[in-house]
Amino acid sequence: MTPVRHLALAVCLLAAVAVRADRLLFIPTGKKLPQGTVRGEWLFDGGDRERNRFYLGAGITKNIEFEFLTFSPPRSGQSRLDSMNVSYNYVDPVVGFVPGITLGVRDLFDRSEGRAFFVATTYKIGLDGLYNSDTPAELTLGLGTKPYRGAFVGVTLPFTATFRIIGEHDSRDLRAGFEFKPHRDLAFRWFHQEQGGTWSLSWTRRL
Repeated sequence: MTPVRHLALAVCLLAAVAVRADRLLFIPTGKKLPQGTVRGEWLFDGGDRERNRFYLGAGITKNIEFEFLTFSPPRSGQSRLDSMNVSYNYVDPVVGFVPGITLGVRDLFDRSEGRAFFVATTYKIGLDGLYNSDTPAELTLGLGTKPYRGAFVGVTLPFTATFRIIGEHDSRDLRAGFEFKPHRDLAFRWFHQEQGGTWSLSWTRRL
């Protein structure tokens, strides 16, 4: 491996600290938040109140991540409901070499889409190009119980270090959109699904 490829690999691994982990849009991935890192995200969908939710995740140990979520139920008159996602990262992804593998449970309290057990694998694919050579593409493949109903898949394709196309299919719905990162800790996302457009704003911080 040349010194340039060594440097590119180091940049990719360092950049992974700042990106979202464990969840693409709604599907899990083969990554996690690093230990000592927290992420808050507000997701808003004007057409579906249950999609209006707040996530707060943290890398508790080197391998374990907890993510708390609170959301508005679809029926009026109900108060907000809470649940939790828990994942165990068996191995971290290394660009072009080793895929990341994560096992876990989504909606632990069975109050959102339904409690689901899953295993997810994420491949980081190094790209050659003038603008995105230090930002890998990602392919996620996984299996899960309800609501995934079997297999799910997700992709991210960077155009630059600050802008990338994102998409996923959870065996029920297809979603596609983009992510813009004006700051390494701040990310704005917009994506479209059958119910309409949804956007989110997230902040990630290493403590």
